[in-house]
Amino acid sequence: MRPILPPLPLPNELAMPVRDALRGMRKTLSGPLKLMEPVEGALPEPLRQVARRVGGQPQTPRPDPELADVLGLSDFANSRDATARFARTTYQGLKFALNRLGRDDLLISETVAGLAYRTVQRQNADGADPFQISAQIFEQLVGHHVSGVAPGTSIGLHDAEEQINALAVFAVLLWILVDREIAETNEAEVLALCVDVTASVADQVMEASPDRAQLAGLLSTYAGAI
Repeated sequence: MRPILPPLPLPNELAMPVRDALRGMRKTLSGPLKLMEPVEGALPEPLRQVARRVGGQPQTPRPDPELADVLGLSDFANSRDATARFARTTYQGLKFALNRLGRDDLLISETVAGLAYRTVQRQNADGADPFQISAQIFEQLVGHHVSGVAPGTSIGLHDAEEQINALAVFAVLLWILVDREIAETNEAEVLALCVDVTASVADQVMEASPDRAQLAGLLSTYAGAI
């Protein structure tokens, strides 16, 4: 059984929560207004009023952005805006992975991704094993519900959603861990391969997910194989 994690702290410099809430609005605008209630509750009052006014109005779909070149885990740690860059990469990766796994209806929180990364980085010294760090990030992302009906909470999540969330997170971390010097240069192809590999070993991932050491071992094995 996965341990209950303490709440993630919200640093002032992480300017993502409103962006997350607005994504939730866009996702639910074309549906019944009842679906907007969890998203609306996350907004400050001025934006809440806007949400009520525009609720139910159709939105013109926009194509998904291209996947940018990905930094390795150590490269994120060495960049000045590491938390924001990791969060954005994780958001894009999860969006792609969930779509490939057939659950593009689930929302993703860039905020949870950034805070999870920041929490783990503060707990580890420079030079720590990247697979061990990734296992800790997995624990934070999954434990704090980085994707779901209402990300950051367990609202509306059942076993199926919990498993999809865990598999998508594993696939994205695998994607980040792949050696860029020997991997294909097309990031979408690399991520698609990571998702497909993860889906094929889903039982192993779910069995290892409560155990950091086992999870780190799986990440190391499959990152080296891709």
